[in-house]
Amino acid sequence: MKYLFKVLCFILCINSVFAQVPQSIPYQAVARNYSGSLISNHLIHVRFTIHDSIPSGSILYQETQTDTTTNIGLFNMNIGSGSIISGTFSAINWGINKKYLQVEVDTSSGASYIDFGTQQMLSVPYALYSGLASGISGGFTTFTHYVGEIFGGGIVIDVYKDSTGEHGIIASLTDLETYQQWSNVTTYASYANSIIDGYANSNTIISQTGHVSSAASLCRTYTGGGFTDWYLPSIIELKLIYNQQFIIDELLPSGNLSWWGTYWSSTENDASDALGVQFNSGNYTSSPKTNTNSVRAIRKF
Repeated sequence: MKYLFKVLCFILCINSVFAQVPQSIPYQAVARNYSGSLISNHLIHVRFTIHDSIPSGSILYQETQTDTTTNIGLFNMNIGSGSIISGTFSAINWGINKKYLQVEVDTSSGASYIDFGTQQMLSVPYALYSGLASGISGGFTTFTHYVGEIFGGGIVIDVYKDSTGEHGIIASLTDLETYQQWSNVTTYASYANSIIDGYANSNTIISQTGHVSSAASLCRTYTGGGFTDWYLPSIIELKLIYNQQFIIDELLPSGNLSWWGTYWSSTENDASDALGVQFNSGNYTSSPKTNTNSVRAIRKF
């Protein structure tokens, strides 16, 4: 039987400033057959080839790896840590020329690979080079957690590192509500106006005089996974959920996001309106607080 592999999260990092690179590059995908069904608990063989300059350029590195898909068809590999066919991963000079990754897959014996295409390797927008910033010799650091991981009571939608270690943002596995007013208090401003700190916004909303119910209180009283630090995302944090909508819907078929709906953020616009994101377009919107929109909670680790 032939199989179709749909890439979920293609984490490839090349940084032209630094000559050192990570000793492995995370690669994650979900396997489906041509009818769209998940390929669950199945052994697969993958051959990775890194080409120089152009998609058909000289081969700088080639390796093979095997993995068994999970019950949701997910598999994870680290390019650079497989069985080497040719080249040296650590010797690749990422600072010159474009680099292209060719992926070939075999679902049987590992002797007959199907070419799934060649793609330019691009930088990703989080600090995989944080090891350099903290003075660690050898350049880039690796991550324990990854986008799409079921962890901490929900699904990971963002990971990053700073001087204190690895952190991330987790979205709840389902919507808490699909028809919820932003707040019952609609006649004066709460000053929950941070665009990045949804936790502070949520507590500010709940502390308003006359507060009885709100999207923020739904999140702050949520205890998914046994955690009590859930909150209503700020407008920037909400956009992170939108950006990972494909991954969330692929991995959580019973917890899909409302594609045609609007989700509340905890960021207030003025005394009567609050901000949200339209999930059919990704556009920001300002709506009356009395409107009923969807609510998805997040927490950090």
